[in-house]
Parts: sequence; C-alpha cells; structure tokens
Amino acid sequence: SLDKQVIASMSQFLWCTKRDLEDAIESRLKNLSWSVTLSNITNTRDLRNWYFQLTIPKTTPGEFRTLSIPNDTLKSIQSKILNTFRAIPISSVSQWWEIGTSFVKNAKIHVPNKYLYVSDISNAYPSVSSQRIYKNIEWPVSKIIDLSFPYLTVEQRKQFLMIIVLLVSYRNELPQWAPTSTR
Repeated sequence: SLDKQVIASMSQFLWCTKRDLEDAIESRLKNLSWSVTLSNITNTRDLRNWYFQLTIPKTTPGEFRTLSIPNDTLKSIQSKILNTFRAIPISSVSQWWEIGTSFVKNAKIHVPNKYLYVSDISNAYPSVSSQRIYKNIEWPVSKIIDLSFPYLTVEQRKQFLMIIVLLVSYRNELPQWAPTSTR
C-alpha cells in the first residue's frame, strides 16, 4: 500500500494535488501486475486506457515506429515530473530536447570539428527498461528527496523513486512520446 507521507511529499515535489497523484497511482497500480523491488521493477500488464498506441512509418521504407501516448491525466503528471527533472543539471553537450535549443544550435557546437559521427540507436526507447530508469534517477532524485524531505525513511524514499518509475514507464520500458521520455 502507498505510504501517505510519501504521497504528501511527492505532491509537493511535483506541484500537484495529493488527490490527482493518488488517483493516477492507485489507478495504475490497480490496472497493473506490478512488482516493485529494487532488483525487479516491472509493469507487465497495462490497461489500454492509460496509453494508446499509434504506429507511424519510419523514414526507411517498410519500417514502422510505435508511439505510446499517455492519456491526459497521466500526461499531466508526467509533465510535472519532467519540469521537476529539468532542475537536475545534465551534460552541456546534451542539447537534444532541451528548452531553448534547436537542431541548428546543436549542429553549431560541432562545426569546428574535423569529423562528425552521427548514429541512431535501434529501438532506443524500448531498450530503456524500468530498471534502467530507476538506476538513472536514483542518485540525483535521492539527493533532492534528502534535501526536501529529510523525514522520509529509507523505505519511503525507495517507494518515492519506484512510484516515479511507475508513472514514467509503460510495459517495462520508456514509452516513446510521453513527456518524460525526452529527459
């Protein structure tokens, strides 16, 4: 069951109401076969009403990309998570999807270089598992939790992180087209 102190802290963290957050989490938990342990964070069954899928053609003829688009309620919470994550510094060489950047601005950084290597990771979004999401947010978000909510226990802090993973992952992977998929 969800710890009320964790929910209260998360609603402050995400600048949303406790009710909205509880509704989103409770609905997701009810509709998932969800196992939350540090070694196994998976959501294996999700009802269609949280995401709808859209298949679009890639630039390569005959290849397709599947977008997993969250419903408005979940998208709103994910947007708040994204806005909170924007406060966490990232590498200055990472330009893509940052506010105030563009393809042109990113390219200008590389103009003085003699060589430029461009690559594309095949199935990049599906390759990012819930476990990887947890590991990537564990350190920076834990620091924010420590400073903002020092009264939370170690177990409450783990639950806090796992709830974030629950809200930003879909079928044990990073969904392509959710607001939080870009950060």
